[in-house]
Parts: sequence; C-alpha cells; structure tokens
Amino acid sequence: MKADPITSAYAESLFRLASAEGVADRVEEELRELERLYQSNFELKEFINNPRIKAEGKKNALSDLMSDKLSRVMLNQMNLIIDQDRGRVFPKIAEEFYALASAARSKVSAEVITAVPISDAELEKLGAELKRLTKKDVYLRARVDESILGGAVVRVGDKVLDGSMRSKLAQLKKQMVG
Repeated sequence: MKADPITSAYAESLFRLASAEGVADRVEEELRELERLYQSNFELKEFINNPRIKAEGKKNALSDLMSDKLSRVMLNQMNLIIDQDRGRVFPKIAEEFYALASAARSKVSAEVITAVPISDAELEKLGAELKRLTKKDVYLRARVDESILGGAVVRVGDKVLDGSMRSKLAQLKKQMVG
C-alpha cells in the first residue's frame, strides 16, 4: 500500500528536524508514548479530533499536560498537527516516522496482530525469526484484534503476511462459491 504524501511529509519533516537536533531517539520514544495514549484513550482521541474545540484550546491543554514530558521538537510537531487539523492521521504519521527512524538505523518496525494476547516468549521468538528473514534488527509490537478470529497477521514495512482465520475462511468461501 502506497504511503499518503501528507502523512509522509509530516513524518519526514519531524524525522529530519529531530535528527538535525540530535533528538531522534527521544522523539521516537515520545511519539510511541503519545500514540499509545491516543490509541488507548477514547476521550483523548475525541478531544484531539473534535472540530468544535478550537486549536488554541487543544494546544494549551497539550502544553499544560505534556510540556514537561515532551521535547520542544515533539511539542511543536503536535501543535502543527493540531493547527492543521490532522489529528485523525496522527497514527499514520507516527507509523511513517518509525519507518524512517528504523531505516536510518538498519532496523525495521513490525507488527503482529492476534486474536488473543501473545506471550513475551512467542513475541521474542517471532522477532528473532523476522530478524533472520529481514537481516535487520526488528522492533516488534503486538496488537490484539478479536475480529481476525485466530491465527496472526504480521506486517513488516509494507509487506503483510495474513495467516488469520478470517482470511482463510474468506479464501475457502471464495473457492466454494466461485
């Protein structure tokens, strides 16, 4: 799937600025924490994406809550995202940033999606296998999505290995119908 040029531009500008200021690793950590908060907190997501709340109010709240936890680079980027009403694409911007940071370090970001939580041992084993296949260090994150029914979906960069029960059932249905 081709990256969105808008999210790519945000991610690239953030990565270049963070790299130039020597804070790329810190910004990546901050971005991961912000993304985790954004994905896990419905109220925060609604607040950021609510068009009735003025950008100044959102930026003031973000500054009040996070100014002591975020670098100036990250806080400025979040203010830009808010000013330009791009909160909804924040996770995609983060994903693009991770890819840029990983490429710069010969590291690849990967995600495993399972119907039930995966153990740390299984995650480690999968990470080692992905490292062997990609010949790069792998940052692997796990996500639970019950809709896949079983199995796993693994994303490494723009490649997807779909071993979910949902896709297997869809393939079986297609074979039986057509």
